[in-house]
Amino acid sequence: MLNAHPEWACLTSKGEQVDAGRGIHMCLNTPYADYFLKRMLELVDFGADGFYFDEEHMPPAGCWCPACKDGFAKLTGLEPPPNEDHTSPLWHKFVDYNNRVVEQAFLKWRAGLHAKRPDVVMLISSNSYPAMIERHLTQRLWRATDSVKTEFHVAARKGKYQFLDRNPQLFRPEPDVRIGFAFDLSRDAADGRPPHIWTHGVPDEKSLLFATGGLLTHGAIANLDMNEKTIPNPSFKSSFDLGRKVSPFLAGTRPASWALIHYSELARDVYATDEAAWWAREMLPVLGAYEALLHARRPAGVLTDSQFEEGRFGGAKVLFLPAPEHLTEPMRKQADAFRARGGLVVENRPEWRWAEPQGAAPAREAFLKFLDAAPPCPVHATGGHPRLHLGAFENPERTRMSVLLANPFTWIFTGAAEKGEEETKARLDQAPAPGKGVIVTLAGRRPLKVTEILSGNELEIQSAAGGAWKVEAPEFEFLSFLSVEFEAAKP
Repeated sequence: MLNAHPEWACLTSKGEQVDAGRGIHMCLNTPYADYFLKRMLELVDFGADGFYFDEEHMPPAGCWCPACKDGFAKLTGLEPPPNEDHTSPLWHKFVDYNNRVVEQAFLKWRAGLHAKRPDVVMLISSNSYPAMIERHLTQRLWRATDSVKTEFHVAARKGKYQFLDRNPQLFRPEPDVRIGFAFDLSRDAADGRPPHIWTHGVPDEKSLLFATGGLLTHGAIANLDMNEKTIPNPSFKSSFDLGRKVSPFLAGTRPASWALIHYSELARDVYATDEAAWWAREMLPVLGAYEALLHARRPAGVLTDSQFEEGRFGGAKVLFLPAPEHLTEPMRKQADAFRARGGLVVENRPEWRWAEPQGAAPAREAFLKFLDAAPPCPVHATGGHPRLHLGAFENPERTRMSVLLANPFTWIFTGAAEKGEEETKARLDQAPAPGKGVIVTLAGRRPLKVTEILSGNELEIQSAAGGAWKVEAPEFEFLSFLSVEFEAAKP
């Protein structure tokens, strides 16, 4: 189609076609979008069950083709910027238009595909969105997708955070915090639907199991990439067996988040031309609060701007506002309604110095003290590794909660098809010791039965202080999966 319609190609500010490394970008603001839908519908007729849209969709810097320049001018009344310039508000507005083009194309494709067959699945790549370091793509797109595609280490790759090297005074959360938040953001921005996490180049069976356990704990699909040259590869069998065993207990569930952290793209955009200020004033409070909840083993989730304005809080009892000064009026009304229903709203405070390495830990402690006034957390854990991850998911009838405990898993290596024995061994030496003495406390409803799914053993339920109940998870290497059963709620 490029040969037939070169005018459908994306162009740089210099008028050159944009080479994405795998071919020339085609502009979704041209008739190419209609042509592409036609071809997808043909594949549906042949029996295709879904589509996996990888990479960037449109050039992150923007497209200067005639359709985009004219469309931008008509929508905004402004001339397009002369080139990519991260210090220019005009260029950032041009990026906003680029994102709008992507969103409109996918909405058109979704409507067309689902009109023919409603069960066709769309997996849409988020590129670097979960790393929260650029304004390419927005949370609006994830509300329309069946599953957000991202990659295991995308939020912790050093190349994504070069501005931190230029600002060494800024605090840097640990990789497990950034990666855990990226998984939860990819899940929750799509209204709780499981993100599709591509995990490639993992060299051995043990690493694959740790990766799978961590992804399941965050409600994600473990897309374990098997190098074609190694097929059949027996290292993957135990992970696939694990998936088959636990998937029935996760199918159809929703995240049971006790606390929600507002990730505001509106606040981020205030600092669009000053990435250091944006990181210090918005992202570090977001990641700091997330780290506090993660290490306190309280189930937490992420709330986007549009979800906030619609009041999509689920069953959460705590709402953290990292940038309360940048709320819209609908958000303020929803926050007031959340308080009126008995929820705790915690607003970021100036004395919480998230951006300073020496102030981040005290800020986390002060934040957690505020949560003492919140309604009881339905599930939390103590004991085990300090960086243990906890995930909780409920079925629609609220008769079963799945509680997952993952030993630290971000030590695994991804990104290369083959690795030498020494490098693989060095990575395996970082694997944590088996989890021991992990106590899971349940509050609010008396559990009828608790089963550890991987072993099949029923666990003893003991009473705990404050009318709660507790169970001790058996020793586990990478994952413990507890299925908690409750009585059906009365109508």
